[in-house]
Amino acid sequence: MCDRAVSTLRLAVMPGNDRAIALYERHGFRDTGKPGELLRDGVSRTQVMAKALTGTEERALRQSSPTGFKPSVGAGVAPA
Repeated sequence: MCDRAVSTLRLAVMPGNDRAIALYERHGFRDTGKPGELLRDGVSRTQVMAKALTGTEERALRQSSPTGFKPSVGAGVAPA
């Protein structure tokens, strides 16, 4: 079990992927307004979305991992 608290999930979505963005928004994710990773065209960037976790969601996330949840900024989660 991990001893670090996780307060926010982050994800990156392709700009203009309205169906995916709508799905994430229905599940509580919001646009952060921060630039994401640079795309292959060298100009465009992914859209970064984030969702603050409730205590219940954090516990569920930890329990869903058979080896224990290990927060990692690179994996799209931000430790508190």
